Amino acid sequence: MSEIGNTPSRRTLAFARWAMLWFAVCTGFSMLAYPGGTSRDHSTRGYSVFENFGSDLGRTVALNGEPNRLGAAIFLSGLGILILAVLACLPAFFAVYSISPSQRRWARGAAAAGCLSLLAFLGVALMPVDLFPSLHNLSALFGWLGILVAALLFALVTARDARFSGRLAAGWLGLAVVVSAYLGIDCLGIVPLNSDTNLLILVTAQKLAGVAGLLTLLFETHAAEHALGASQSHPADANAVS
Repeated sequence: MSEIGNTPSRRTLAFARWAMLWFAVCTGFSMLAYPGGTSRDHSTRGYSVFENFGSDLGRTVALNGEPNRLGAAIFLSGLGILILAVLACLPAFFAVYSISPSQRRWARGAAAAGCLSLLAFLGVALMPVDLFPSLHNLSALFGWLGILVAALLFALVTARDARFSGRLAAGWLGLAVVVSAYLGIDCLGIVPLNSDTNLLILVTAQKLAGVAGLLTLLFETHAAEHALGASQSHPADANAVS
């Protein structure tokens, strides 16, 4: 690992965690700014965590017909910075996980899937669901599929690398399981949006997948930063990353 202990790589990993905090703050403010309306009832007021999808925050016009440009702009700033910060992390993840030639191809595949996923979610952010519904939903589908592939490949890489504890592989695998469940519930139409109960299930599944992604990223960036620091301090003995 000749270059993976450099300070800029560690800074990008740390910045990603700050970007997650910024995203959480922006999401909170955009929830407060959302005028109202859900997919099942356009007359409601405000944002409901269990009845409004995340994409509703990016609508330029809320489902109750009122303008939502301020809330959408706040949400876009949070999501956009988070996406760019995670994109900047991918080279660091690749460097940490590609210790051997056999690992390198899997790490490269995971990084490529992650990159495509983030670009798809950038499309989600730039194409609000009320203006570009088909492109927005298609981008979201490819975004979640990219996360699934990246998580599975990162799980494989960390499971095969003796430097890492099983917790890292379990973290990536857990994310893959949650995303798979969400894709089955929503994108495969297992739970159709035809009742208030199903809306609750769909919205909750989306929120759980999003939270799982953020928590996994928080855990894995910290572990990768630790590995970069260990390789810099003890290049010949950077082992047992937890």
